[in-house]
Amino acid sequence: MFTHLLPSHRRLSEGDKAQVDSLKKFGIATLKIMAYMAGQSGGYGMLRFTKRDLYNYVHNQRIAQINDGDAAATISYLEGKANADMMTAARYTKTAEDKLGSLFWADGQMMADYRLFGDVLAFDATYRSNKYKKPLVVFSGSNHHRQTAIFGFALLEDEEVCTYQWVLLNILDVMDNKMPAVVVTDEDKAMQAAIMDVLPSARHRLCGWHLEKNCVLRVKEPEFRKVFKKAVYANFDVVEFEEY
Repeated sequence: MFTHLLPSHRRLSEGDKAQVDSLKKFGIATLKIMAYMAGQSGGYGMLRFTKRDLYNYVHNQRIAQINDGDAAATISYLEGKANADMMTAARYTKTAEDKLGSLFWADGQMMADYRLFGDVLAFDATYRSNKYKKPLVVFSGSNHHRQTAIFGFALLEDEEVCTYQWVLLNILDVMDNKMPAVVVTDEDKAMQAAIMDVLPSARHRLCGWHLEKNCVLRVKEPEFRKVFKKAVYANFDVVEFEEY
């Protein structure tokens, strides 16, 4: 009799969802929607979903609307930047659900810096402090004053090889297909595979900061860590390094 409340049977039908969406548009509280739909069905026990199912659905819909709103606002902002700065470029993809997938952007100053200092391209996808937990990729290099030069940014849908390929192809397209001589990243395997495919002529090197971090995490001997740090950062020539 109560099999409809088993997890495998519980669900809001498409008709239920459409009714909930319609009632929410009129500002009806979720608890009142539950009571209304229970009355239609002949009581709470006759519903094919629980109160938690309904609240989860309403919450997910609200999050989806927030995501779409933020995505639309972001794209609108970047389009406005492009109108003010003809060199600004923004590229994005959409998911199967017609939501924002990945987003890449760079402005005129970033492109100018890349033309001058883009022989070495560093990028990192470890930042996830945004509220949607999308990997934020910062493309950067170093100028003639040894200051960080930013070449572009990307918010990625995921960290698959095809996603990294997409963003690398776009930064090349925006930067007039200037290939970096050296690419510096962390140890991400998908990232490495994308670099080999899109930037086959570039030398791939691991970031010193990540190497040092891994050493600190895995090696407890302070003296070794000191020697390792010097080996990574010291300005040795080949002979000096081999003798160190």
